[in-house]
Amino acid sequence: MKTRDRSNQYSLAVIRKNHNRYLRNSKKCFKWIELGADRGVAAAQFNLGLFYDEGIVVKRNRREAVAWYQKSARQGYPSALLNLGRCYGLGLGVRKDTRKAFGFYRKAAGLGNANACYNLGRCYEFGKFVSRNLRKSALWHLKAARLGVSESQSFIGYYFHEGKLFKKDLKKAAYWYKQAASQGDEYAQCNLGLCYLHGDGVRIDVGLAKYCLKKSAAQGNKKAGLVLARIRRTE
Repeated sequence: MKTRDRSNQYSLAVIRKNHNRYLRNSKKCFKWIELGADRGVAAAQFNLGLFYDEGIVVKRNRREAVAWYQKSARQGYPSALLNLGRCYGLGLGVRKDTRKAFGFYRKAAGLGNANACYNLGRCYEFGKFVSRNLRKSALWHLKAARLGVSESQSFIGYYFHEGKLFKKDLKKAAYWYKQAASQGDEYAQCNLGLCYLHGDGVRIDVGLAKYCLKKSAAQGNKKAGLVLARIRRTE
């Protein structure tokens, strides 16, 4: 499965979607963002940091970004804590400090930030910033899955399917695959297709199996493509 740092993935998607609108109204946009930030509004401070972080509308300045993230984080704004974790983890605008990075992820996760839970799961999975601990990795992924992170939902489905870290439970595996597949996760789509093909946690349904596998294969999943080809040869 692909590894991602989800620190500001969603926020950037929203901004980039409206990038032309922001450019056309840059002065007005910044007037209100800066006004809110200067008045201590945590969300405005975070968003101002995000603009500086990515160089959207203004020239990229990661030191300035970190400064605004820190002001927002001091008020307990989860997304700011998350992005500070990313900045300290990669040394963006600050001296790299993996202890601080992990600490900020923990604080953001403690406030219910789904992407922070996902990042902690990956940290424990690969021993990044902390000693490797697959059990803790699975528990953080479970929290992220319950908060709607598709990658974590796919991981949890796999853990239940294979009986790794959790007791094997094919119904729970199929449930989590469905959750992730509905968000377009190619791995979950492939694994859910296999569940329908073999009756793992669901009733055998070749039609649904092919549907899921086609969705996965369309995203470039080679395993799904091979299984589809095998099904066609037997029809």
